[in-house]
Amino acid sequence: MSELPPVDLVYTWVDGSNPLFAAKVEKYRREEAVRTGKAPPPYCTGAQRFRDLDNLRYSLRSAEQNAPWFRRVIIVTNGQVPRWLRKESRAEIVRHEEIFENLDALPTFNASAIESRLHRIPGLGRYFVFMNDDFFFSRPTPKEYFFGANGRPRLMLLPTVIEPGFGKGDCWEKTLFNVAENLNKRFGFRLWMQGTHGPACFDRELLEKIYLLWPAEMERTSRNRFRDESDMQLHALYMNAAAALDEEEQKSETDRHERAIMPEKELRIVSVGERGKGWRENLLEVVVNPPQLLCLNDLGPNEPTPGELAEIAEIEKAHKTFLEKMFPKPSSFEQV
Repeated sequence: MSELPPVDLVYTWVDGSNPLFAAKVEKYRREEAVRTGKAPPPYCTGAQRFRDLDNLRYSLRSAEQNAPWFRRVIIVTNGQVPRWLRKESRAEIVRHEEIFENLDALPTFNASAIESRLHRIPGLGRYFVFMNDDFFFSRPTPKEYFFGANGRPRLMLLPTVIEPGFGKGDCWEKTLFNVAENLNKRFGFRLWMQGTHGPACFDRELLEKIYLLWPAEMERTSRNRFRDESDMQLHALYMNAAAALDEEEQKSETDRHERAIMPEKELRIVSVGERGKGWRENLLEVVVNPPQLLCLNDLGPNEPTPGELAEIAEIEKAHKTFLEKMFPKPSSFEQV
């Protein structure tokens, strides 16, 4: 393999614990209810969506510790800045206003809408690894990990297909079903895989090309202020469409993107706080035997009652203790 190109690291982040942000969510939730006749469901507006568990601080520690080769580190926000972020660090804050050409769609509380505009980040390199703030590099991860032998980014997929039954599932499953339906219309029916829910490398030029295949759908996604079942979901759309385009363009096997099905030893997804799922034991397993990549899904109470506040406190304590065990060394991004 020839020398790999520079790669940027892109995060999306919000501090949902900020009272002003919470008030803004409620304001627009009510406006949405008046406009459409129904309020967005708790899945779209509840605490799970925006709770700040200090993940970004530790994710940046994991990057500096295990993947220090990124050219730029970019944090896409609604204007908030992490209170602990050192001003002189090399992390760049990019506001939503800088990537949305349709400013009337702002403010947005929809991750899919924000992801639909990532290719518009000023000066973004051709290749970038996209991160939610709850994604981590658990072991040393060279740049080569994200590229195939031919220098193209690997298409990282979960070992599960998008089932027809997803069309009757929750909002997350319905967005996957929506992506599959649009892929079927463009490329013909087949079984499509779920995109990985962890760090993945994107080709900005190819991402723009894929988005242009569905201009109306991408525009609608960018304007959905809250999560919606009509959203186009970044990972599933990009990973599947890239493979389908390789096939359509009759690229040779050596020129196609390498598909990487991510087993648990490569990507571990732990549903922190989910009742009855043994998530504490899963965290202990990760400490003993770290996967390459890690995602800590927040599945604690979405709209906690007063009686559940003690449970939230315990979840946050266990979560913080785990992160300190995994990534104890402060990074250069943090204030001393």
